[in-house]
Amino acid sequence: MHQDSSSSKLKLLTMKNILTIVFALITAIGFAQKQPHNPSERIQQEKTNGTVFENEDLFTTVNKQKSKTKIPSELKDYTLFSFDKGKEAAFKSKAPVAMTLTIPGQKKAMLLELVKTKITTDDYQIIEMPSGKIVTPDNNVLHYRGIVKGVPNSVVAISFLSEEISGIISIGDKPSNLVIGKLKNSNEQIIYEDKDIRHLNDFVCRIEDNPEKSEQLQDNTQGKAAVKCPKIFFDIANDIVRDKGGAQGASDFIEAIFNQVSVLYANDDISIRLSGVKAWTSVAPFDGLTNYRNYRNRNSFNGDLGHFVTYNFSGGVAWVNALCGSYKYAVSGIRKSFSNVPTYSWSVEVVAHELGHNLGSPHTQACKWNNNNTAIDGCYGTEGGCARPGLPSGGGTIMSYCHLTNVGINFNKGFGPQPKALIQRTINSKSCVQTCDGGPGNDGSVTFQGNNNRYISSENGSNPMTCNRTVVGSFEKFTVVDAGGGQVALKGNNGRYVSSENGGAPMTCNRTRIGSWEKFTIVDAGGGKKALKGNNGKYVSSENGGAPITCNRTRIGSWEKFTINGLRNNTAIPQVAGLQNEIAMFPNPVKNLLTITMGTFADEMSKVLVKDINGRTLQSTAVSNEAKVNGVQVLDLSNMATGVYFVQITNSNTIITQKVFIE
Repeated sequence: MHQDSSSSKLKLLTMKNILTIVFALITAIGFAQKQPHNPSERIQQEKTNGTVFENEDLFTTVNKQKSKTKIPSELKDYTLFSFDKGKEAAFKSKAPVAMTLTIPGQKKAMLLELVKTKITTDDYQIIEMPSGKIVTPDNNVLHYRGIVKGVPNSVVAISFLSEEISGIISIGDKPSNLVIGKLKNSNEQIIYEDKDIRHLNDFVCRIEDNPEKSEQLQDNTQGKAAVKCPKIFFDIANDIVRDKGGAQGASDFIEAIFNQVSVLYANDDISIRLSGVKAWTSVAPFDGLTNYRNYRNRNSFNGDLGHFVTYNFSGGVAWVNALCGSYKYAVSGIRKSFSNVPTYSWSVEVVAHELGHNLGSPHTQACKWNNNNTAIDGCYGTEGGCARPGLPSGGGTIMSYCHLTNVGINFNKGFGPQPKALIQRTINSKSCVQTCDGGPGNDGSVTFQGNNNRYISSENGSNPMTCNRTVVGSFEKFTVVDAGGGQVALKGNNGRYVSSENGGAPMTCNRTRIGSWEKFTIVDAGGGKKALKGNNGKYVSSENGGAPITCNRTRIGSWEKFTINGLRNNTAIPQVAGLQNEIAMFPNPVKNLLTITMGTFADEMSKVLVKDINGRTLQSTAVSNEAKVNGVQVLDLSNMATGVYFVQITNSNTIITQKVFIE
């Protein structure tokens, strides 16, 4: 694959909802507790946390004989189904955090256990080219990943687009994958086995070695979960944009493919993020790997790797071990469809494979493995002249050419132990790549240090919690758990959750499940400090170490400020202040004047900063005296270039940051 008023109140409410959403993302990103990449582990974690998996039955089976859409004779075992439109609208409005989804089948329905996932970075942007127009991402597009219920050794990725579901399912050692997608020129969906059309995958490949880097192939028998997360940027060719009806449809299509690609990486404890898309409405000024590299090296992009996707290319081509250099590019020839049938698994395989090259891995048939310069499998002639081994059982892995044989590619097998270890080590070694959203710290724990410089202790759940410890032991370590809705729960090393006791008693760490008293909001208190806000609307106080901690304060004072040790630093992530502040910014996207309503937030120290996605301050404006009185400041952004910015408002105690799109 190498070639291989009510109106103003409504606006304010809307912006507060946006702040809540942004805050939820920041919370999920900001802590050193490990959020499992592996879908099976993630499902188990959600169940352990008490997350409710809502039952969703959204589809109706379609009789094959009554369908008006022609299905190719190659497909032997498939099911047609359609959305129940009433259920679809309600589902997208609800967008459950976790669910058990029923997929129709010929013999029996399949149940999928899924959790909602965020596949993009916070500064993700869709740009129509060559106009440079910003396209607002479709909030109705939802992405999920998980497993087949009762089958931990499986992997599933599902995306909900406009009246369409797209996904892949891979189970155990079955040498085939299930593909789900919408039939062309029809409202019907299909699920089928990709082995039935494996004969289409007959491309020829060539190698592109990276002149800047040598491959890292020493000791690949063991790996460590990738702590860093490469950002992947896509250029979408005009043929795809036309086929999908424009930049929005094309970007939705690529998001769905990326969700399926990223779940394969996640299954091997590797996290990647989609950082941007440029969709070309006219012919792009490049068509192959070399001229794509030349163009992108002259025209910067937001990402660690650049990837050009087009229908008009056979297979794919990529430079090996290309992170952090000038050869950080790949081209993938993805498939449109086969006689009305979507071919997602092939597109997923090509993109995942080419990214694997960029991230350090050669082919499995290369004579560079096993610590003795031999090949891993014999699905294709070896590269380097070593003996050709046999075919793998249960399907080949992502970096193999087993799609050219009757063995096929089994997505559930991922990259295989050696390529997986090599990719993990390559990513972790690169200084240009930022740490993962929620990636693991030293031991996956955080500590809370009060303004008295003492640490909060769980007291092992046997006594009320205190903030009087001078050193960190096991009682002083907590795991931050995503509790949904922008809130977190804190789990002590005794395996129990911290409770606010609703402010009526000192706090304890003895709950076995997450209820409303066990949910907190992390609030930015300025100066690198954080505050914890309970579901009772009150703040946690250290009581300066003189008494057990409580959750009954109405304002943030010095006793309510904590340093949370174990947070990951990421300059591209904005800080979000307390949601109690009545802050709104509109319109967003904005062309010229941005109106900021700030209630009583402003004081004598207040100012407004405009920063780019790298954290550089581009504009600094003192809040006017008039704004301090009437709570409204107008910011002139007419001189700013089109793009994503962060508008930051400060007072003497607090910082609030919000993402703004400038058209």
